[in-house]
Amino acid sequence: HRQSTSNAISSSWKVSRKRRPYQTRYSARICIAPHWQEAERILNASAVLTFSVPDDHPINELKRHGREMRTGKWLKSLAGATATMLQHPISLSTPLLHYGLFKRSYFPSAKVDLHGMFKQEPNPSSRIRLSRRKDPNGLALPVVEWQLTPLTRKTVATMVRLLRKRLRQANLGTLTKNEALRSLAEGNDQVLYDQGHHMGTTRMAARPEEGVVDPDCKVFGVDNLYIGGSSVFPTGGHSNPTLTLVALAIRLGDHLSQRIGSTKPLSGRGVWS
Repeated sequence: HRQSTSNAISSSWKVSRKRRPYQTRYSARICIAPHWQEAERILNASAVLTFSVPDDHPINELKRHGREMRTGKWLKSLAGATATMLQHPISLSTPLLHYGLFKRSYFPSAKVDLHGMFKQEPNPSSRIRLSRRKDPNGLALPVVEWQLTPLTRKTVATMVRLLRKRLRQANLGTLTKNEALRSLAEGNDQVLYDQGHHMGTTRMAARPEEGVVDPDCKVFGVDNLYIGGSSVFPTGGHSNPTLTLVALAIRLGDHLSQRIGSTKPLSGRGVWS
């Protein structure tokens, strides 16, 4: 993801506006400047701006007809889309005109949502254990115990405070807390949600007392068992882990290739250091 510091919010908007059809789409992120992160003593964090259209706006119905067209229901969807445009010509004229000219829709009634992504401090109390319940194959079902630390909560609160200050100084708007942030301030961690990137539990370490796998992703104490993936990350970070875990997998492939005597590393560049 492209990133930008919190004192360059306007340039983040320019990054997204310069996209052209059939070109790569970037998600511009707002990050806390390193000196502010150090001064506040918080973890890594970022946020992305998204535009939300009211649920009752007719553009949502028009989009639904468009999705149905892609499933082959051309006649029914075309008739529905035509009827929607005839019923709401004023509400749809502005967003459709902007989309036709700039490939971006504009909604005067839209609101801007700020979605934050935060690094979590490693916590020994957060773990995965096996329950007594069994799945259809007779295997024990996992139980995920996820607990945040005070530093992680502080990072969320500080990110919101700094962004509210910067937006006000740049005269770009007012940042208001939603119900989730208010609930988090009261100690309810369940209002936060994950992004579907499972990391940790088989951490990489130099010694078996500190982790599950060694720097080559080999499980301590087992000579022929390796783990490749984001479960070996010692810390999770705040951004998508895909590129890092793929790099680790290629690095592991090169290591195994060298170990079994192959002359051609999987990466094509030799063993990674």
